[in-house]
Amino acid sequence: MGHLGAEQMTIKGGLITGAFVWFGFAATSTAVNCAWQRAKPMLTIIDGGHWLGVLLIEGAILGVMRVLRGEYSHGVTAPGNRRRRSGRVI
Repeated sequence: MGHLGAEQMTIKGGLITGAFVWFGFAATSTAVNCAWQRAKPMLTIIDGGHWLGVLLIEGAILGVMRVLRGEYSHGVTAPGNRRRRSGRVI
């Protein structure tokens, strides 16, 4: 998520990233795997939904970690947070 920029390190950004990862990797792999096995379409839907949920939760957790930490990638301080140096607020 950091490659999108510091302002994208949010819960919403994590959810969007999780959805793109699901579509690009998990959904395509699941569809090919189930097609190769000649599984019922409902199995593809169940497996795909499971992986969508997993990746959305992972993306949201990564977004929350950055929001709660108060910093974006590369040590850039989040808006509203201040760092102390030598006992004074900057």
